[in-house]
Amino acid sequence: MAKAHVCANDAGVHQLVNHWLRTHACMEPYIIATHRQLSSMHPVYKLLHPHMRYTLEINALARQSLINGGGIIEASFSPGKYAMELSSAAYESWRFDREGLPADLIQRGVAVEDPSAPGGLKLLIEDYPYAADGLLIWSAIKEWVESYVENFYTEPDSVTSDVELQAWWSEIKNRGHHDKRNEPWWPKLTTKEDLSGILTTMIWTASGQHAAINFGQYPSEDTCRTVPPSCENSSHKKPIPNSRNSFRTLSPYFYPHCQHNFKQPKSWLFKTPYQLTHLMKNTWVK
Repeated sequence: MAKAHVCANDAGVHQLVNHWLRTHACMEPYIIATHRQLSSMHPVYKLLHPHMRYTLEINALARQSLINGGGIIEASFSPGKYAMELSSAAYESWRFDREGLPADLIQRGVAVEDPSAPGGLKLLIEDYPYAADGLLIWSAIKEWVESYVENFYTEPDSVTSDVELQAWWSEIKNRGHHDKRNEPWWPKLTTKEDLSGILTTMIWTASGQHAAINFGQYPSEDTCRTVPPSCENSSHKKPIPNSRNSFRTLSPYFYPHCQHNFKQPKSWLFKTPYQLTHLMKNTWVK
């Protein structure tokens, strides 16, 4: 039962902080600024467009049925009606300069800088597939972005003299992330290296990071026996049963809203991870 409670709280943090906040909500300012400030012919627009293509559409759908007041997330996950407050609280510690994989691993204490190691990073946990595989993807993205930027920004002042690019970065910081506009950790945008680092972080967030967080949900969290999103009985009157009870008995504590829906449990047990990991073809933006 203790494990169920840990899993329930972890599921809430996973969905509302690591998934929704860090890979969906925080991407919106980049996308909006890209469309507002960069011409569709601008090389940075061309580079980012495939990675930002469906995010606003997905976020709009999420606001309609997942994270809305009384929606699936509030009704099903442990934070309940405080779900968005949890995301807001987590945003207080959000930093753009820590959204890249190497910085994130170092900040969490699972890696240290090591110039002799592949990618310049040594993992402190030997068997850590997310980090090991992720660093390979990060390095590939970084190499591609640096080559791309080098091809278009050939002069020393190419970045600072690009009016559209400077307006793009200014909007991201000052309007998109207005609450954090004066933070000292925002990267400068004066050199090709600065631009490459910023773009690598954005692309990693939208691709490798989101894939790691999102696409494993359906096979790993498809029933509340695996990852119970909530551990409370809606009546708050019955004692919590012991682990020898059947799944049917325990289910109201793991997933309060499936207790009256056992003839068709899939509508509740599978709905959230399925919606979060699948796109209906009719909703794709061309």
